[in-house]
Amino acid sequence: MTVKANKDSGEGVKRVPCPHEDQEGEIGIRQFFELHGFAPSEAVDRARELGKELGNRQGAVLQRLANAGPVHRENDPPTLP
Repeated sequence: MTVKANKDSGEGVKRVPCPHEDQEGEIGIRQFFELHGFAPSEAVDRARELGKELGNRQGAVLQRLANAGPVHRENDPPTLP
């Protein structure tokens, strides 16, 4: 959930459904920072580089999975073309 101010997050949390109706739950609220909110620095540049590298790796893995085709196990029922 994205809110403009911390006080707005409390109102949003009240609308989150309880995942286990018969048990109490706990919701944590954390502040999230975007890279564009920081002053230019070597650390910010490195974080951007790492983000690009990670994106490239994820893309390569997804491409390999897409090219691998469906996986069939011994006990799986036959599939129709």
